[in-house]
Amino acid sequence: MTAAPPPAYPPPPGYPPPPGNSAPSGYPPPPGHPPPPAGYPPPPGYPPPSGYPPGPGYPGTYVHPGAPPGPPGGPAYPPSGYVPPPQPPGYPAPPGYPPPAAHPGSGYAGQPGYAGAPGYAGPPGYPAPPVPPASPAAQPSSQPTPPPPSPSASSRGWWRRNWWALLAMPPLVVAAVGYNIVDGYDKWHNQRPGEAVSAPAGEWVEYADGRLRLQSLEEVDGLTDHAGRPVELPSAVRVWQAVIDIDAPAEAPLEVCEIRLQDTAGDTYSPNPAELADADIESFYGCLRPFDAPETGPYTVTATFLTPVVEVSGIRVTVGTELPRYVWLTAPD
Repeated sequence: MTAAPPPAYPPPPGYPPPPGNSAPSGYPPPPGHPPPPAGYPPPPGYPPPSGYPPGPGYPGTYVHPGAPPGPPGGPAYPPSGYVPPPQPPGYPAPPGYPPPAAHPGSGYAGQPGYAGAPGYAGPPGYPAPPVPPASPAAQPSSQPTPPPPSPSASSRGWWRRNWWALLAMPPLVVAAVGYNIVDGYDKWHNQRPGEAVSAPAGEWVEYADGRLRLQSLEEVDGLTDHAGRPVELPSAVRVWQAVIDIDAPAEAPLEVCEIRLQDTAGDTYSPNPAELADADIESFYGCLRPFDAPETGPYTVTATFLTPVVEVSGIRVTVGTELPRYVWLTAPD
């Protein structure tokens, strides 16, 4: 018993049903059924839009394999009677300039103001400005010629313009630094011995809450060391010893005095130099009371000096808090 064929699919809207097609398109027919025709006929051509002629090959642009050829195409594009839109007008040339030439190979016909020569023509040179009419010649004036202007202050010399400032400068400088100069001189003067306090040779001199006098000032020879051996010194030097009596209470300013030997040329020498470090001489501690001296009353200190071959004149004693005053001591004859 033979099975019934499947129902045929309906054609799309606007398409006629295929003749004898009883099976879906693309599927082989069941056994015992004839094959469908080669294909569907092409759909009717779409009409062109309003105002446009039908394009080439319209209608029937789509051709199914095996379908009969469609109707002949329309006329060639553009159709006869079609008027293209006008070209835009060329840009006008600036005033005084010729219109530019058309660019070669543009494919456009020359437009108004657009020449057909290749390249652009250079603009002509700018016209010279109009020359004003010549004024009539100046008539000689009967007025007297005015005198030349006097030179301004800026044209005068620098010294003439600033003489008053130069005259005022010295007093201003003195007023600005004069006090410092005087103060500096006072400090310098007060830090060096300048006012001698003295007494007759061998007499006491009051100074720095105490008093002192020079017992002797003599040249010494034959110094030995602590082992009794002679101290070798150059022949061009001399050794001097000064014996000074001091009477001052404990902690008096005089205890911190400075003692120096002075020659006739004004040069001074410090006591106990390093060249005499090995010599057997008394230790010197300035104006301090020696350890073996009595606790009260006068005491004696001995200072040893080394000088070149010079003539000495006396002993100078200074205390920092008493400057510029100092003590000048001379030995008795």
